[in-house]
Amino acid sequence: MSQTGNRAIWGLQQTYDASSGNSTFQLLSSGFTENPDIVIIQNDTSVDVTLSQYGTDDNITFVAGCRLVLDMTDKNPEKTFFTFSKGERWYASSAAGSGLFKISYLYRKE
Repeated sequence: MSQTGNRAIWGLQQTYDASSGNSTFQLLSSGFTENPDIVIIQNDTSVDVTLSQYGTDDNITFVAGCRLVLDMTDKNPEKTFFTFSKGERWYASSAAGSGLFKISYLYRKE
């Protein structure tokens, strides 16, 4: 990113505390404050956690201890291949457990 004058900046981390799990979808936070280029999803809980974009459907389930890195950049550093929208919100659901489920992200800024 430095070739074009862009810097990698960490966005606000979204978290879900599995101790509040009751098998219904709960809002993680207010959403992405920027369009993410790289998203890091970590299930540091003792239970499986299901994510939903709208809080109504099971979109993807992360088993306990699972990590996922989504690189949404193109080989051309001037553009983004695809991304989640600024303000995108996520919902999480699980049984009661311990630990945090986290969504972290990096975005580029000139």
